Amino acid sequence: MSGIYETAVAAHEAGLCVIPAAEDGSKQPLTLWKIYQQQRPRLAQLRAWYAEEGRTGLVYVMGPVSGNLECLEFDERDVLEAFLAAADGEGLAGVVERVRAGYEEETPGAGVHWPYRCAEIAGNTALARRPKRPEEMRNPADKTKIMIETRGIGGCMIAAPSYGTVHPTGKPYLLVRGGVGTIATITPEERAELFALARSFDRMPQPEIREHRGGSSSAGGTRPGDDLNLRVAWTDILQPHGWTPVYERNGATYWRRPGKDRGVSGTTNYKQNGLLWVFTSSTEFEPDRSYTKFGAYAALEFNNDFRAAARFLSSRGYGAQRPLSVETMAGGHARVVTRTVCVA
Repeated sequence: MSGIYETAVAAHEAGLCVIPAAEDGSKQPLTLWKIYQQQRPRLAQLRAWYAEEGRTGLVYVMGPVSGNLECLEFDERDVLEAFLAAADGEGLAGVVERVRAGYEEETPGAGVHWPYRCAEIAGNTALARRPKRPEEMRNPADKTKIMIETRGIGGCMIAAPSYGTVHPTGKPYLLVRGGVGTIATITPEERAELFALARSFDRMPQPEIREHRGGSSSAGGTRPGDDLNLRVAWTDILQPHGWTPVYERNGATYWRRPGKDRGVSGTTNYKQNGLLWVFTSSTEFEPDRSYTKFGAYAALEFNNDFRAAARFLSSRGYGAQRPLSVETMAGGHARVVTRTVCVA
């Protein structure tokens, strides 16, 4: 039997669901594989598949059938290098090193696979994307390039040492570190931290959410929410609630949520848009959506009651036509108002 078969047997013994890869460049399993998302083939079935001389590929099926196996996949090397640098600066280097040491492989397309096990996994998920360049588009609708994604429930991973016509290039998948018997197990919290960091590399436009600002202004006046957006700094909205600025990258500030001592949870002013974007669901904010300063203030102080937030701001001088009587701070921003601290 070939080295492919030996690896398949080792993976089976390590609890993975292993099936053959098609050898037509499609990067897909050879067989109809829905059944193998629910149950693993027997060792005799593996032997039958790989008895054919010259078979060159194997696939690991993700999900509970492989012991809650999931995989982080990086498709662009520069993004991977930036991810590693950011992980080191955010206290996640130990988690990343554990995953990589457990199993890391390079794909023929210069990508990288990091499979791991976790008590909490999900389906295939795009974590970081960018608009495609014109030369990358196969048709007018082909506009998005995925840079970091997961292979999870319902997904699969072509695995080393697959080679030959398994991949369109004819190049092999290479095991860089670890192996099927040493795949790391991470905690749900560690998984969430890795996902949040990956999402921080997303380059797609972040649309502003339409929010009801509440209250009305006098003729020619400014609404309190609009006034807050113009006059108050993000530090004055987020820091009083325990958010910590971690670092800046390309003009955007990266923030860590309260109760955390590593990782990032959101950004402000990405591409100079002036908005907050949150990656995690463990806060008062909804993940993967944009907030203006007023929207964030209403979420933090008034449980998303925009009318109540606007009324309170109005009572403190925001939105009035007369000159505001507020204490100015460095940079010309007004001190943020809270429900317990009034504007001077």
